[in-house]
Amino acid sequence: MKYVWRIFPYLCVDYKAAQAWLEKQGAEGLRLAGVSCRYLARFTREARPVHYFVDLAADGGADYLQLCADAGWERVAQVQGMDLFVSRPGEDPVPIQSDPIMEERRFGRKFVRSNLLGILGALAFLALVVAVMAAMTADGVGFDWTERLFLVNSNLLVPPILLCGLTVVVWETATILLYWRRSRRTVAAGQAMPAPSPFWSRFRGDVNLAGAVLSALFFLALILELFGLLAGQQRQLDLDQAGREAYRACPVVMAEDLGLPEGEQRRLREIHSLLVPEYADYFELTHTGEGESCFVDSIRYRCRWEWTAELLYRLLRWECEAEGVSALHRGGTALLDAELGFDAACTTADGSYVLLRQGDVVALVGCDGMDMTAPERLEMLWGRLDLKEETT
Repeated sequence: MKYVWRIFPYLCVDYKAAQAWLEKQGAEGLRLAGVSCRYLARFTREARPVHYFVDLAADGGADYLQLCADAGWERVAQVQGMDLFVSRPGEDPVPIQSDPIMEERRFGRKFVRSNLLGILGALAFLALVVAVMAAMTADGVGFDWTERLFLVNSNLLVPPILLCGLTVVVWETATILLYWRRSRRTVAAGQAMPAPSPFWSRFRGDVNLAGAVLSALFFLALILELFGLLAGQQRQLDLDQAGREAYRACPVVMAEDLGLPEGEQRRLREIHSLLVPEYADYFELTHTGEGESCFVDSIRYRCRWEWTAELLYRLLRWECEAEGVSALHRGGTALLDAELGFDAACTTADGSYVLLRQGDVVALVGCDGMDMTAPERLEMLWGRLDLKEETT
């Protein structure tokens, strides 16, 4: 049997709008055969028009369905908290719920009170997540925003998912209260339950559908990343795995670039993601001429777009000031704006760490006790970090 497929995004609060939309399909001779995956309605073509009736999902069981069948209505789907009924071709049965007062009370009892608590619970959960993240950052526990937002591909879907979810939650809350208020007034005046706006009903449903699709893509991306099938691959080198040349091929600052002895320990981590095609995090433990241990930190991001680099620079600066410039320097670190010849740059008070942006490259480089703002070291940064001057 050949089906005609249509998207059915309507939420339970918009069951009147859903009925109006189905009536338009019925006028074209489309008879609903069912709803798949909550959002895909499949129709068959009939020679004569059919009519539809949509009601809030009932708990009457077989007796309720038999009552509807006796009245000329066949339930073909139950989705999103709604019962979808269709008539026989060419017939126009009387709607089942004919008393506006009972319908309004049932709407308030079955939908407003139960779903409003769920929406408020979702808002409370969202507020709790934000509070936990803020507390982790404020207490120095650490929440690596740059890595989670820019280097993990699946997390690119998190902001639009949260936006869709928040829109649905806030919009539904306002809609429920306003529509219920208007319904009570209309029913009190002796009229039937009003239908919500067709446009905004569809909009609410489409946002809900977009959130569901994005959530499914998010979990799919997580699975693909677990098996290494999605961009965002990592490579990590240790001292016993690769020689000096393997490290020098990567555009990061090493101990020898600062005139220090070759380090006793090294680690290089590389990641390739959608927003940051080239990311390198280099760490080297070495010592000064006086024999004191010191650490060389060098992190470089090459972003896909320059506006992404600008956003990353701002976020990385905020993160450094809130949590510290490296894993060995936890706690708030004040960064001062500096004119060093780059598009943007800031340094710690002693100049031992420099955060810079040049075009689509962002880098954080530092070594305790070393003045990274000295002219010869700034010239070295241009070459080792593979920075390019802008051409006009």
